[in-house]
Amino acid sequence: MRPAALLASIVIATASAHGQDGATQPSSTVAGDRMARVRSELDARYAENSAAFAVKDTARVYRLRAPTFHTQTPDGRTHSFADMKAYTARLFGMIARFDTITFRIDSLNMQGDTAVAIVYQYTSRLQHLPDTPAAELHRVTAAVIQREQWVPGGSGWLLWRVDQVRDQGLWIDGVLRRQPVSVSPRGAS
Repeated sequence: MRPAALLASIVIATASAHGQDGATQPSSTVAGDRMARVRSELDARYAENSAAFAVKDTARVYRLRAPTFHTQTPDGRTHSFADMKAYTARLFGMIARFDTITFRIDSLNMQGDTAVAIVYQYTSRLQHLPDTPAAELHRVTAAVIQREQWVPGGSGWLLWRVDQVRDQGLWIDGVLRRQPVSVSPRGAS
């Protein structure tokens, strides 16, 4: 066998042994395709989440959460699935209606089978505020950037953890009540 033919045979045999052929995409393309698919699936989950928020359906919101869902707030406290579900139910009880609900994935990466998204959230709503007359409604606008980690579940991606919460401001009736948290160039608050 000629040297060139021998080399070609070795390359073909090596590729076949690794399950590759000439039609196989490079690993960077496969990874890019996977990220695009995960982003599309998470975008669909965020749309489901927004729809559940719009109708103030706590049970529907929490069907999109893993049983071990938890949040870690900037004060270092961890809040369980039950804590957050109760908080959401209380919040929904104060809201007359949502006018705007935005969830936007700013960045996404995979850590094993966990999708890690940096997400911008914005809501504008009419709501009752504690210590005000029951019939009194206020325009509340809030924005936050936070890290959200999603894990695969039987019915699709489930939100497992929220942390690195960076408040982007809270306005009540157009008046800034909570200042945005400044973020260093490295993304730390």
